[in-house]
Amino acid sequence: MEAAKKIVTLSFDDGEIYDKQLAALLRKYHLQATFYLCSGFDGDTGTCGDGRVYHKMKLEDVQETYAGFEIGSHSYLHRGVLNTAKGEIIENIRKDIDLFSNYTSRPIQCFAYPGGDVDNAAIEVLSKFESIRFARTIPVPDYIFAPPQSPYICTPTAHMFDPNMEQIISEFEAAPNDGIQILHIFGHSYEIVWQQPNGWQRIERLFQSLAALAAAFLCNADAYDAAFNRFLKM
Repeated sequence: MEAAKKIVTLSFDDGEIYDKQLAALLRKYHLQATFYLCSGFDGDTGTCGDGRVYHKMKLEDVQETYAGFEIGSHSYLHRGVLNTAKGEIIENIRKDIDLFSNYTSRPIQCFAYPGGDVDNAAIEVLSKFESIRFARTIPVPDYIFAPPQSPYICTPTAHMFDPNMEQIISEFEAAPNDGIQILHIFGHSYEIVWQQPNGWQRIERLFQSLAALAAAFLCNADAYDAAFNRFLKM
């Protein structure tokens, strides 16, 4: 079989109720994604500093909502790893893994750093968790397609509403097939509702464009597993 060298993967953070509609749209276009959730926010509602009202997913809805997708840890209570005691980081991640393991048939293999912040101490802590194999940061301005150098610093290519998305997809499509190339799109479902005019129409157009690519569509763990193994058998 021919080895796949172009991989599309998506990830969405924080577990808002809008993930239900987002997951349905992903299924419509046969795309794969990883949802990074905080199990400590079991159905919580409240108001953010910017006035946005948040509605977190109930744990009882997790299994149905994310069926067919990967669940990753975003820490139990979205605790940032910088300037946080090592014991607190460990406890937040362990509780998240233990709780979500009840709602998914696959192990919790991915972690997303809350706020995207990471340092060597956090990487050392993550490396102690047997099931956590990859950790995701947030996008940088360079639009990276190359596989990460460290499994604990996996950087997405771009935010889902990046103004240069059309160019990014074109460059990915034109990238040479001389090694693994990963197009990793990141975001939050609440941004579709709260921060973008015609957000759902925009995200559906993005999914249509991604689905048309000649690529393998994988969750984060499978995408980075393929990258570190340097090939994926189709």
